[in-house]
Order: sequence, then structure tokens, then C-alpha cells
Amino acid sequence: FGLPKAEKEQYEREQRAEVQQELLKKPDRCHHCSTCETVNNCVGFSNYKFFVLFLGYGAMYCLVISATVLQYFIKFWT
Repeated sequence: FGLPKAEKEQYEREQRAEVQQELLKKPDRCHHCSTCETVNNCVGFSNYKFFVLFLGYGAMYCLVISATVLQYFIKFWT
């Protein structure tokens, strides 16, 4: 993970997890890594396109199902 040699050795010698976390430096764009339960993965820059496509295809699927069921729904209530 891109640490200089001295900091990497200090990280490996440290026993406490909270101090190890302080030694690690996050990139500027890395604020958190929340796991999306639907895809069971972090949604980051490398797979953001696929996540948006997943949401789009899911929305289109819901629209198709709604359109095919609409006639039966109207027939049932009239």
C-alpha cells in the first residue's frame, strides 16, 4: 500500500490496531468504503459504471413488469 520503507516498518512493529490505522494514509478521494448490500461490494470509481448500469437495468425491468401487469390490474378493479 504505497508507504515509505520507514513507515512500513513502523506499521509492522506496531501491535495496536488503532495506531496502525493512524499510520495508514488514505487517498484524497477515499472517504469511506461502504458496502452496498445489493451487489455485495464497495461501489468505487472502478465499478461505478457497472453499479449505475445495474440500477438502470433494474428500473427498466420494473417498468416492463408494471406495463405488462397494468392491463390485468385495470381489468381486476373495473
